[in-house]
Formats: sequence, C-alpha cells, structure tokens
Amino acid sequence: MNVKEFNYGNYTYQYELLRQERKTLSLTVRPDMGIILKCPEHAQEERINSFFKRKWMWLTKQLKFFAKFQRTTYEREYVSGESLMYLGRQYQLIVRWGKSNGVLLTKGKLFVLTKGSVSDTRYNKFLIERWYQKRAEIVFQERYAAILDQFGY
Repeated sequence: MNVKEFNYGNYTYQYELLRQERKTLSLTVRPDMGIILKCPEHAQEERINSFFKRKWMWLTKQLKFFAKFQRTTYEREYVSGESLMYLGRQYQLIVRWGKSNGVLLTKGKLFVLTKGSVSDTRYNKFLIERWYQKRAEIVFQERYAAILDQFGY
C-alpha cells in the first residue's frame, strides 16, 4: 500500500495510490472516507496532481456525503442516563447513592450504588469496570464449563 498526500489550498488529503496496467486515472472514495487513486504504472506526479485538481470539487462532495454517515463517539461520563453495553445488549445507566457500593443489573437498567458522591464519575467508572471484570470471569467460567460438557471432557 502506497499512501500519499495531496495538498490543495488549505486542504490536505491522504490517499492510497495504486499503480496498475491501465490507461486512465480513477478516483474512488470509500464509505470509511478512504481515498483511492488508480493510475497507470508510469504516470508522472504532475499528471496525478493535475487530475486531483480537476476532481477536487467531486472529491469534496463525496467526502461530505460519507461524513454524514460517520459515527460520532463520545467519551463516557458514567452518569445517569448514559447507555452501556453488556453481552451485546444496551442498558441505561442509573447512578444512585447507597449504603454500600455495588452494581446491579435489573429490568434493562444498570444501577450503580455508591457511598460516595453520585457525581464522582471516576469512582463510578471504577465501580462499573470492577463489575465488568467480575462478570467476565463468571460468564467465561459458565461458557467454558458448557463447552467442556459438549465435548465430553
């Protein structure tokens, strides 16, 4: 894979250059926003840059189109109302004050009970990660035992 850069005005694009046995240049934008330029094996840099300049508007239009479908990821805050994944399902997080620390999964909600402040996101994260670790060990052991039984060990 040959990754190159094309600069035009204030814009810089990284693209994958594929040299092939062909006569024409071809520009493709993938849904993951990757840019591929296919060109003849002996195409000069000047011809490639000229092609990019002619296709600049089309390239910008395609990138804007695919940008609409890109996932936006947010950093977790570990506060009530957020959703967390557990075993392939999504659960709403509810953080409440309690007499003891703990995490409880019930009725499609993940409850975090904390002796500390409800708004202490670092501690909430610690409680949830500790719960995930314990649950991972339990689930692994259950599935391991089931597989052993299936194979007669």
